[in-house]
Amino acid sequence: MNSRKPQMRLALAMLPWVIVLFFFGVVRVQSQSLSFYQLNFLYDGTPTYNSEWGAADLTFTGNANTLFFNLTVDTSWVIQNMPVLTIRNEGEVQTQRFWFPIGVSGIAVTNLYYGYSLTSDFAEKPAANQISPVSPDTVNIFTGFTGNSPGGGGPGPAFNLKGGVPVGPPRKHKNFPNQESPKNFCVPTGISNSMQWLNGENDLGIDPANMEISALGNALHTTTNFGTEKNNIYYTKKKYCRDNKIPITTHQAKGYQIADVLDEIAAGQDVEMMIDWKGQGGKGHCVVVTGGTPLGDDRYHLVISHDKDQNKNPGGCVDENTVYDKKKKNWEGALSNADGESGSILFLIECPDKKFKQQDPKIPGGKVHKFIPEVKSEFNHRQTQTKNLVVSGYSNDTPAPPLGNMMIVNFSCNAIMDISLDTGNAFQNFSLNCDMTVLYYHELDSSGSEYYDTEILHMNLTGGNLPPGVMLRESPDSISSGFMKIEPIPEGVRVESFFDVFFEISLDGGMTWLRDENVSTVLYADGPDVLEDIFLQNLTVKTGETDCFDATNTITLAGGGTIFEVSDGGNVTLIAGNSIVCKPESRVFPGGYLHGYIASSGPWCNSGNVPPAVHAMESEARRNEMPPERMIYRQPFFIVYPNPTPGKFTLEFSETDNPDQVYIEIYSIRGENVVKESFSGQRKRDYTLDMKPAGVYILRVIRSDEAKVVKIIKN
Repeated sequence: MNSRKPQMRLALAMLPWVIVLFFFGVVRVQSQSLSFYQLNFLYDGTPTYNSEWGAADLTFTGNANTLFFNLTVDTSWVIQNMPVLTIRNEGEVQTQRFWFPIGVSGIAVTNLYYGYSLTSDFAEKPAANQISPVSPDTVNIFTGFTGNSPGGGGPGPAFNLKGGVPVGPPRKHKNFPNQESPKNFCVPTGISNSMQWLNGENDLGIDPANMEISALGNALHTTTNFGTEKNNIYYTKKKYCRDNKIPITTHQAKGYQIADVLDEIAAGQDVEMMIDWKGQGGKGHCVVVTGGTPLGDDRYHLVISHDKDQNKNPGGCVDENTVYDKKKKNWEGALSNADGESGSILFLIECPDKKFKQQDPKIPGGKVHKFIPEVKSEFNHRQTQTKNLVVSGYSNDTPAPPLGNMMIVNFSCNAIMDISLDTGNAFQNFSLNCDMTVLYYHELDSSGSEYYDTEILHMNLTGGNLPPGVMLRESPDSISSGFMKIEPIPEGVRVESFFDVFFEISLDGGMTWLRDENVSTVLYADGPDVLEDIFLQNLTVKTGETDCFDATNTITLAGGGTIFEVSDGGNVTLIAGNSIVCKPESRVFPGGYLHGYIASSGPWCNSGNVPPAVHAMESEARRNEMPPERMIYRQPFFIVYPNPTPGKFTLEFSETDNPDQVYIEIYSIRGENVVKESFSGQRKRDYTLDMKPAGVYILRVIRSDEAKVVKIIKN
């Protein structure tokens, strides 16, 4: 159907990427381009041509904030304040698709009359004052699930896509990969996308070959004719990760738990969603949920990433927007053909293993073991629910078993947990007594790391202030297996450890036990990212290497007949909460970089806010061998004022101090040298940053027996 308005091709590409206008107090952000399509559908080979669904492809520049998209076609407000989340990199041009009603099914639309807005806040209905051509586009998706006859029905009826006011911050990924899917391979493709993203975000060190679509397809027994057996995805995926020593585990959730699933996205987990098509006997599709926004009143906006044109034409990967209404049990927009019943929606949540540091490879490991926050175990048709288990108070005092050996460790502990007895309406925190028995089998040593298969043999949670008759345990007839990796690092060891726990609860003192209806949850060992004290011994930082080491108390270099060396072209940053001790065997070779400073509360190495290591002074402080037992103290031997400063500031030594030769360096936060000088015999000296931009600068003061770095803020 042609619009009554004359056809006209708009030169949208000639518009600037971002035009900001102030209109009724709302910042209007003009997108780079907007393209329109009328959708054809081939669901598992069943055709629907010239459907009543249109698609608007909105291309915009990534933004840290949530934007809102509105679209009017003729007189109808077809897309109303839909949240737009940046799921690629901020500042990167990206495209997302929004479905809307475009006409009468069976009649081709060649152009439309429209108006739209992309704003930083809610906006009113835009006036239709532009004309654009409409192109045909095909959604060609095969069922991803095994055992179904050919044919997949058609799309649901078209209706307006309504957003709403976000409830809380957006949950979203960034820079998510989206690969094209072979026919019927949506499940291994989605899992491959998830693995690649988690690996990149968490530095998991997964072999790229183990993340390929073909490898996952083989593991899941996926075929181009029949897809993947849906009921086996969860267990097969977990086994694949375990067999290949991949530090990712999986738990599952149902459609009614969508709010918890979005919280898990915010916590850094990744989510695949399996949906069934309406009335098609279990046929369906797998997508990855890459972002979402709770909209209130049990409505949830999702961004889904998948291939909409499987095994047909290249370029079918899309990021699409949809809304799930939990009360009405229906989907709006891109998943309009999906069944909204909770039992027809399955979320698989991919959880990267946590990493923590220890001095020694002792077990059970970590300071605490805890469930993923807010992930619920549900019993007795959801009447009883538990979450946020934290196990603590045990000792890491048992050496890990040698290669090829098994060890069973018993330990008692304290625990806290949130429990609801009214279908999750109200949770109360309880203290419990805990005892556990865990098996460790040292299965493999590879690339310097040790790998252990683990299993919780026994776990009882009783007593404390639990309500009368309430007891919890690990299921005695299920295998709560786990994984542990111990990797040597200069500070000691880095540990990864988790268990998939099958949980049971008794409400009658142990007479009867109820199983977790969500199958299992994940128990992580967790500990510090920064150790209290570290000893860097027999360590050489080679040319081209960049390292950062931190400790909340003291860092000690060399000593006891060991060495610590920074080679020409090596780069090291040391961050200590109290002191850095450099033993005589500590050396920085010419061309080496060493930056040590005191920060009582960080930022630590993993914060991303660490000042860069700077070149050693061309002075006695830069000799190959540092002065014996040099200690960088937390207590300053000078003061700087004013700080923050508008530009000028004063460096003043203490009254009892009569400094000999002093070396001064000032660096910008990017490592640019601003000031470099030496002097002697002066207690006070003035400096200026008047000609420099506002920001953070690093002042480094060195004298014969100590050094200090302070942060100066120019405002």
